Amino acid sequence: MNLLYFSLLVAALIVLALYEIPAMVKRKHWRDLAVFSALSLMVFTVTLLLLMNVDVPSPLRLVEALADAIRSLWARP
Repeated sequence: MNLLYFSLLVAALIVLALYEIPAMVKRKHWRDLAVFSALSLMVFTVTLLLLMNVDVPSPLRLVEALADAIRSLWARP
């Protein structure tokens, strides 16, 4: 893993957090802060895995599985 890319990833996440989090805390948007934190953690994890050359499966399969599950709920018998 290239240390430069890792440093840029961490720096980008810190800059984004410093820009977004204070406004959410000031306005007491706790749910937004939780979603922002969860999404940021997921993006950081996937990007870190890609930087480490780990084969990450496509998230499209998860989306397709969820869409099929929702479609089956509304399907007529």
